[in-house]
Amino acid sequence: MKPRILTQGHFDGFCLLYAILNGYKTLIKPEQTASGFVQDTANKWCKIISNTPSLHQFASGEGSDFGIATDKLDVEVKRVFIETCFKLLTEKTKNEITVAPLEFKNILNADLSKSIIIMCLKETAILEHGSVGDHWVEIVENEFESKKLNVACSYTQHANGFTESKSLSNRYYNNSLPYIEVKKNRIWVDSIYLITNE
Repeated sequence: MKPRILTQGHFDGFCLLYAILNGYKTLIKPEQTASGFVQDTANKWCKIISNTPSLHQFASGEGSDFGIATDKLDVEVKRVFIETCFKLLTEKTKNEITVAPLEFKNILNADLSKSIIIMCLKETAILEHGSVGDHWVEIVENEFESKKLNVACSYTQHANGFTESKSLSNRYYNNSLPYIEVKKNRIWVDSIYLITNE
């Protein structure tokens, strides 16, 4: 099977950008292969890169640490950046995607039928295939019976290979976050966003 989930490199910290692009792909073109999606959206990647604050932080592997002095302002800058990325991705299309902060207490009951969640995990979070450090991921589905959130992770393939599964709602994932890991000390609670395809 050809991979559907986009993958970041070993050294970079572009996980936020990959979470955004994987979220967009899940909502708009879920069946398209990763390589086909890259070909179709290369110009949008360039626009997102040109609007990325602290690009050297991403490229050096430090990730979405934009160097903002206060936590409150950092959260606001990331929210605006995520919204801007989705506006760039949907520019000149009929797609309307909204970005809304999601409270921690609503992660497990969020309606993901037309939405996904993008959130940042702390180093202490343990996914099905181990820890990935401070890392942005996309939640594609809530498996209530299995008590886990299915995750599209841009870094999982480095530890687990290109193993992908198709969820009950026909979304691709390559990792999972057990409910027991959904704790305030495992997730950056101000970095959780519900992304909805209107």
